[in-house]
Amino acid sequence: MRDHPTGVECRSFGGWPWLGLFAAIVGISPALADCGHPRVVVHATAEDRDNACSALTDVLNFFAKGGLVIEPELTIRFRREVYVELVNPITREATRVRVSGFYRESTKELQMTDSSSPWAGQRRPWGLAWDAQVSRSILQHEIVHAIVAQLMGGTYARLPRSWHEALAYAVQIDLMPDDLRHQVVSQYPREEGFATTLQINDVTYAMNPDAFAVAAYKIYVRDGRINFLKAAMALRLEIIDLENYLR
Repeated sequence: MRDHPTGVECRSFGGWPWLGLFAAIVGISPALADCGHPRVVVHATAEDRDNACSALTDVLNFFAKGGLVIEPELTIRFRREVYVELVNPITREATRVRVSGFYRESTKELQMTDSSSPWAGQRRPWGLAWDAQVSRSILQHEIVHAIVAQLMGGTYARLPRSWHEALAYAVQIDLMPDDLRHQVVSQYPREEGFATTLQINDVTYAMNPDAFAVAAYKIYVRDGRINFLKAAMALRLEIIDLENYLR
């Protein structure tokens, strides 16, 4: 059962608890729906839930404008701290790392650091101070992962991790307010974007994720924005998977 803010009960049944029992019996779960989508669940405070729903709407509208309309299936869970396990593609050694957020395709769950976390301010993507705009942008990035995974379905696993990040960064930067995008992109005045799609790989990503993000955004803009995104999701571009190559 999903969490609710203290003091809120049966919000979808107008105070008629027996309707909740009936819904459970027949398989209808309106109380599990968030953000106006029947298969979206957000575990969060009221403030973080509103931010999540707003970010989700932004991302869905972006894809819809490009002709990619989808009913999202996603759980968004805000936590005090979020960790992922990163595996070195060469040594296969695993390291537990604290991150702002991540999306797990196998469970269709996005975990995000909550707004009250004392360490969130220590995160400085592109060297920028953590504020409401940056937090929203990071959340949009993770939601892009989720939507791309859902759109690609069974072929998502064929897209290397570096490409997952490249597409999420490209859309993330595209969705940024003009002033925030300028603060990010202007840090790399000589960056013209990856010369070829083969440069989008685990090595270039690991060397400098912030610079990688801007290079990904630049090739995305140069090669037609949504058309580039669609070609990548259809696996029609030249793609190298160094992780499989090194196994």
